[in-house]
Formats: sequence, C-alpha cells, structure tokens
Amino acid sequence: MSRALSSLGSFDEAGDASAALERAYRKVDRRLLAWYLVVLSIVRLEAHNIVNAAIMNIEAGIDIKHQLGDLTDVQCAAVLSAFHYPFIVCEPLSTLLLKQFTPRLWMGRIMISWGIIATCTGAVQNFGGLFACRFLLGLAEAGFLPGIVFHLSFHYPTDRLPLRVAILVALITFASALSGILSYAISFMNGICGLAGWRWLFLIEGGPAVLCGISTLVWLPNYPEDASMFTEAERAAILANRQKSQPSSKEQTWNWARVKALLKDWTLYTFSVLWICQVIGAYGVAMALPTVIHDLGLTSSASSQLLTIPPSIIGGCLLLAIAGAIQKKKLKPWLAAGALDACVLVCYIALVFVKGPITRYVLILLALVFAMGVLPILWPERMRATDGTTNAGLAIGITFAVSSLHGILAPHVYLTRFAPTYRTSFIISAALVAGAIVAIAVTKVLVERKYRRRAEVESEKD
Repeated sequence: MSRALSSLGSFDEAGDASAALERAYRKVDRRLLAWYLVVLSIVRLEAHNIVNAAIMNIEAGIDIKHQLGDLTDVQCAAVLSAFHYPFIVCEPLSTLLLKQFTPRLWMGRIMISWGIIATCTGAVQNFGGLFACRFLLGLAEAGFLPGIVFHLSFHYPTDRLPLRVAILVALITFASALSGILSYAISFMNGICGLAGWRWLFLIEGGPAVLCGISTLVWLPNYPEDASMFTEAERAAILANRQKSQPSSKEQTWNWARVKALLKDWTLYTFSVLWICQVIGAYGVAMALPTVIHDLGLTSSASSQLLTIPPSIIGGCLLLAIAGAIQKKKLKPWLAAGALDACVLVCYIALVFVKGPITRYVLILLALVFAMGVLPILWPERMRATDGTTNAGLAIGITFAVSSLHGILAPHVYLTRFAPTYRTSFIISAALVAGAIVAIAVTKVLVERKYRRRAEVESEKD
C-alpha cells in the first residue's frame, strides 16, 4: 500500500512539473516570441524597402535612381551590398554582446539606432549619402537576427524550436509581402509636400522601430533565471528541461576552450558552405523578379510591386506546414531540406532553357517558394550542433555573417546586363544549389556522428 501511494505521489509530482513546464513555455511564447514577431515585422519592412524604392514611381521619372543622379547598375548593386558589409565582421561579435549587456538593453539599442538611421535615408541627396545610410543601417542591425535566435536558445531546447523559428522566418517573408503593399500605397503620396514617394517610404517606416526599441527596454525578458513572469515552479521546470549543450546566463560570455572547440569542429565549415551556397544560389533569383514582371507587359511600378508578393505568401505557408510536420516528428529536417533544394535545382535548369515571360515568372515563383524553407528548418539542427554559450553565440553569429554574402554577391550575379533571360545567372545559381545539396548530405553525416559522440560522453558521466 505504501509503495502504491509513493508511486501515485511521484506520478502527481511528474504531472505537476509537466504542467508547470507547459505554462512556462506558453509565457515565453507570449512575452518573448510574440514581441520578437512584432519588432521583426517592423524592422524587416524597412530592410526590404530599398528594393521597392528602386521601382516606385519610375514611370514618372522621379524614382530614387533618377533623383539621386541617375545611378548606374554598378552603383545600385553597391547600395544593395553596402547594407550587408558590416554583417560579415559584426554579426558574431554583436551576438555575444547580447549576452554581455543583456538581451533587453542590446536589442533595444539595435532598434532605436536602426530606426533613426532608416528615417535619415529619406533625406539623402546623392549616391554617397545613400551608400553611407545603407552601410550604417547594416552596422546598426548587425546582431539583430542572430541575437533573436541566440536569445530564444536560452529558453527553448532544440526540439521545441522548429515551428517557432519557422514562424519567425515566415513573418519575414510576410513582411516582405506587406512591404510591397505598403510601398504600393505610399507611392500615391508622391508629390505631397514636394517629396517623392520613395522619400515618404523611408520617413514613415523608421519611426515605429524607434518606438519598439524604447518599449523593448521595458518589456523584453532576459533569461529564464531572472524573468519575473515565471512562478518558482515554472522557473524550476524550464531550467530542469534545459539541455546540457544549451546556452545559459550563468556561463561566462567568452570561453577560450569553447572557441577552440568550435574552430576545430568541421560542422562549422560545412554549415557555412551550405548557408553560402543557399543564400546566393537559391535566394538571389528574387533580384530577377522585377525585370521578369516588367517583361510580362506590366509597366506600372505599382502593379510590379504587387506581383512580387505571391512568392512570399506561398513560401511562408509552405514553410509553416513543413516545420509543423518536423516538430511533430512526421518529417526529417535533413530530408525535407534536400528535397526542397532538389525542386529549386529543377526550376533553375528549366529557367536556362525557357523563353516565355509567363513561364519564367512561374518558375522563379516556384524556385523562391521551395527555397524559402530550407535554412529555417535547418536552424534547430545548426543550434543542436553547438555546445555552450560562447560556442552557440559565435556559431550562430558566424552562420548569419556568411549569410550576408547574399546581399553582397547576389546583386552581381543578377546584374541587368544578364537580362532579360538571365541565362548566365541561372547557370551560376544552379551550380550553387547543387553545392548546397551536397553540403546538406555531408553536414548531416557529420552532425549525426557528433550527436552519437556527445551521447556516449554523457552516458559515461552518468
């Protein structure tokens, strides 16, 4: 009888702990994830607007290219790239500084400085001013996206991340679509107070980022250990559920042993190759979309902006569906990523040979839809391959840093001199996507070997 009562008591305690854990994660979803969804949507709106500004009111001859001195293709590519230059150096450092200064202070600083610089972009008068604003905007934003992922990793174990990361990335794609809709609406403000539509675009959308930054200084929770939103039972439950390799606020920000271990880890390099091939090869095709839409016979800039929306909406929905299946253990992330890239590769091979603008638009749309889900569904695997706070912060920052090569190199792969067929661009992109598929296979083998070794070490300690 006493043994039965003891077992019943243990069952009740386990049930209470499980309920407390679920309550804790719901609170993290409401306070942390939901807040990042809000601020991320605002920040990404502005980041996408440089592309929308390029075609806004172009038929009236008062678009950004003409007003800033008839910018050349090379200058336009340089402006697009300038935003991404600071990321290469600053992403890893800024990600770790989030731990040093606390997420609340660091993320608030990023958004406030970012919003101020974004607003200033509406006042530039020449190529030099636009280039400087884009560079400073990138400098201010460095660490924002990796900081979000890093901050989430303090609260969620990797098995709870697939759907949450997918929601964040899907929101970025929806923000891209919304940016096209807002640009369409703001284009009708052209001429108000003597300002061109593209200037209104930047002036209007910088202010909300500053307000969100100020709110972040008050609202954003830092870590599970000190978040006031948890009861003691919830705090104990979420800390007990922490994985041994998960970042912790109790660890030091910089640990040389962790740094050396990261640099010796082959997965750092295979993940980097995978990310580079993917962001340039699979995502760069979006830069051909405005020209392809123009070839459809739609000369209105407003109509062109609306036709850039479908890939973002469809791709975001597909990503959420795949991530949901992965989190429910119905689909393997590596298999899903490889299959999506195989579909992208087929689209590129077809694009090399097709000539009709409608077929070309459909194939580019499909390529973007398939490509959109690859990296988001692999992010939890990237984080699972890290070990400790310093290792995780640097690995996340470095991976995002190499991703910035998309903004630096992709504009040069899709230069307008390759238009209207972009045959050369599609061949280059197809080769890169093929490289990404190989990198997926190699990285899968390496990380699974690493997981087995980690499990063996932990079992020996136990």
